[in-house]
Amino acid sequence: MIITRKDELQPLFKELLGNAAANSKFGATTTHMGKLLPRLEGGGGGGCPVLVVGVGLAAYDPAT
Repeated sequence: MIITRKDELQPLFKELLGNAAANSKFGATTTHMGKLLPRLEGGGGGGCPVLVVGVGLAAYDPAT
């Protein structure tokens, strides 16, 4: 099981943290949803079942 973030959160991180901090701490990695799914679809899971959960903007509450 992999819990990661959706691509749609990157602009929010840049807005909250600034561009440099967002890129260094929250840049695209292989567990970022946009990069993870193509790897798994290409066989990167080694034949094992993988459950992927992507956290998106709907989970963000600016009031908290």
